[in-house]
Amino acid sequence: MRLDDVILSDKAKAFLRDDSRFTLNAGPTGTGKTFITGLKTFFRVMTSPKGRDTYAIVAESQVTAEKMFIDDDASFVNIFPNCQYVSGKKPHIRIQTVNGNKRIYLGGYATSRDWHKILGLNLHGIHIEEGTIANDDFIREAFVRANRLATKPFMHVTTNGGVPEQILYTEFFDKAYYDIEWNKNIPDAERLALKQTDPKFKYWYWGFDDSVTLKQDDIDALFDLFPVGSFFYNSKILGIRGYSTGLLYASLFTDLTLTQETPKATWVNFSDLKVANIQELSIGIDVGNAAKTVFTLVGYTFRFQRAIVIDVYEVEMTDTKD
Repeated sequence: MRLDDVILSDKAKAFLRDDSRFTLNAGPTGTGKTFITGLKTFFRVMTSPKGRDTYAIVAESQVTAEKMFIDDDASFVNIFPNCQYVSGKKPHIRIQTVNGNKRIYLGGYATSRDWHKILGLNLHGIHIEEGTIANDDFIREAFVRANRLATKPFMHVTTNGGVPEQILYTEFFDKAYYDIEWNKNIPDAERLALKQTDPKFKYWYWGFDDSVTLKQDDIDALFDLFPVGSFFYNSKILGIRGYSTGLLYASLFTDLTLTQETPKATWVNFSDLKVANIQELSIGIDVGNAAKTVFTLVGYTFRFQRAIVIDVYEVEMTDTKD
């Protein structure tokens, strides 16, 4: 792919002009999130001042990062002639600029050994692919690294939809702003989650209508891939935070989860229950004397990740018999 083959929409141009330190690019598969985010990473590295020379691109594994940014014809490495891939024990992309050579190291977050090696560098910018599948410790440590330097490193993250409770959302990007002018297609599930309280964080949604390469036949074929309402449909096709296999309800929004902020859960219908995802049941009994005796039927998902009180049976005690 050559530079004159690149077609940028007005939205893509607006994104490249966005100087927010932390950006999350979310949306369905195949909408060009990786391409436009990689381009933005390249431009920020290219225009960085002298002395800000060390960066990182981190994916599920180093091999994945190499496939996406070295082997892919549409990666900035293969578009711009001032980029060179250097293999070896510390594989990296070398970019020649007027302010000296810049290095973008490639790494993975699948194992702590790999990401500790990358985050041990004094990084001036971090590009994270598929942030919602990254290890929680890696995400937290990456933000620590990005915040501790006086040079104020940037962080670019891409993702399809993840699980709403993941820390990438709850601790970081749920406080992000979004530009309504360029994100009119943002789904309600994402728009309602964004608190817009921290101007350093920016959310961009890339839908199928933002792609300059997908044809309608391609989009129709994607919509036919997964069952409506499934996790992969929400994540890969709608590009919104979804619900992983094993959750009790297909639409378990945060107001159904007991937290300090929401101490009362919302009633849901038994017909909504995904019985196949219940791995274990328990019956609890609280024997009353002056009060009621109460039986509870509780269901648990795999490894007790979720619990739901399925039914309650109350018995009025008319005497002292158990």
